[in-house]
Formats: sequence, C-alpha cells, structure tokens
Amino acid sequence: GGLWLPECAYAPWLDPLLQEAGARTVCVDLTDVLGRGSTEQLVPLRTADGPLLVPIDREIIELVWSPGGYPSHAAYRAYHPRSPRDHHPWAVDGSVYDPERARAQCRGDAAHFVARVRERVADGGLCVCAIDTELLGHWWHEGPWWLADVVAECAAQGVALTPLDEAVAEVATADPLPAERLGTTTWGTPRDLSTWDNPGVAELTWRARAAEHAREQDVEDRILAREPVLRQPVPGRRRDDDRQEPAHPRV
Repeated sequence: GGLWLPECAYAPWLDPLLQEAGARTVCVDLTDVLGRGSTEQLVPLRTADGPLLVPIDREIIELVWSPGGYPSHAAYRAYHPRSPRDHHPWAVDGSVYDPERARAQCRGDAAHFVARVRERVADGGLCVCAIDTELLGHWWHEGPWWLADVVAECAAQGVALTPLDEAVAEVATADPLPAERLGTTTWGTPRDLSTWDNPGVAELTWRARAAEHAREQDVEDRILAREPVLRQPVPGRRRDDDRQEPAHPRV
C-alpha cells in the first residue's frame, strides 16, 4: 500500500514512521533535487528504512496544471467571468462558449498529452502525473472529457495506464539518495515548506484560520437559534403514545 502525504511534503526522518505505518510507497516532488525533465524523475528511489519514493513528473504535470496549461486554451469555458444569474457563458478567449469547439480542443490536447508521455517513457521508466481532482470538472469544466480522451488515446498510442502498486513492482528502482541531498521537499514553490510555514505567510495563515473559526461559530449559532423551532410539536401528533392522528377530519 501507499500513502499520499499532504502537499507531497516529505523529509527523510519520516521513513521509519511510514514503514511502521505500513506505507510502502510514497509519491514525492523531487523536481529541484533531480532536475526538471531528468530521466531520474522516472525511477522510484529506495530508502534505507524501507519506503519507496516515487517522484511525480512535473515535465508532464505542468502540461495540465500550470498557468499556461491546457485549461488556459481559448476554446474552454472560462471559470471566473459569470452572468448576472451566475452562469458561465463565455470561453477563455472572451467569445461565446461553444461546447463542440471545446470538445474538439479536448481531443487535441489529450492526443498531445499522451504523445508527450510516450516520448518521456520511450526508454523505460515510470511517469507519474499527479493533479488535484478538483481541477477536473470544477476549475476546468471540460476536465472529465479530457481525461476520458486521454484514456482512449493511451490505448490508441500504446501507452500503458497502470496502478502505482503494480507499476513499482515492474520497474527498476534506484539506490537511496544521501540525506543531505534529499532534504525536505514538497510540491509548493520553491519545493520547501515556505509556502505554508514561514513568517511571510503567517499573517495570511492566521487570518484564514480566524475566518474559519468565525464561520464555524456562525453555523453553531444558527443551529442553536433554530433548536426551539425544531422542538415544537408536530401538528396532529399525540404526545402520549406518539401515534399519528389527522389534524383535521377526513373527507
């Protein structure tokens, strides 16, 4: 079994804890350690304490998840601009949204994606493309179409889609990296913990947490305010034996 650590955050001191918990495989972002586009990104790494580290491949991920990725293409439905009734009538390029135009774009982008993956693994290796599922269908309306087209294109172009547990059993693995080279990594820029844990984001973090607590308190207050109403007797229900009786004579 494997474990997806939050934000792909990883440090070597986690290895024995992961092993103890039964996590034999962990996906990690080693882009700044191994080099973007390096073939080392396609090879799982052994560790001294047991877990296998599987690098995600940003060379492929950022075809989708990046400012210039597929969802930014002109034909797709724009997420942020909305009509007064909260509809999404426009495409990314500002034209009226055309589902058939977007559908054709999906097919082209899927073919391009699979071709790039095929190039990456032409000499062997394991390409791990990891994206937040919220992208597919939420931020990117056509994401589910694109994913279905990718599956079809993989079959057409001879690219094998394999569950991670099966894949790591079939590919070669590399020796452990020295701990001083590996260090602490995440997929946050610049691949360390500073995106979430440093003085520069402290004010934002605590402000967001305060807003979260305020929201929780508001929900609790609303529930308490409704409680007396919820406890009112239901018309036509007897309190003694809780049997239902009609509130008015039947006709």
